[in-house]
Amino acid sequence: MTTTSEQAAALSQMAPAVKELHPDAQVKAVEGLIGKPDSATTNLLWTILVPGLVVLVGVSIVAVVVLLLDGKSADQAVTAFSALLAGLLGLFTPSPASQKEGQ
Repeated sequence: MTTTSEQAAALSQMAPAVKELHPDAQVKAVEGLIGKPDSATTNLLWTILVPGLVVLVGVSIVAVVVLLLDGKSADQAVTAFSALLAGLLGLFTPSPASQKEGQ
């Protein structure tokens, strides 16, 4: 079994070689080297990522409201809110790369 550092070193050596390949071939090459995460790892990532983004969206909403109530510009807070919301919603949309041509 290889360690993460060995996989990282092999991936850095492989990257220039697969750069010119079709994206599907690149994915298969990387998956052959490091494999896909198991369901427990995927579940853990979703369990951390989604609630974290929800909390940050909530914090940015509170920041927008507080800034508006103080009569200050909320431009930066609105920008943070929209970026966080787009990131959160983007987790639940299908990847354009996963769609077949003509759809």
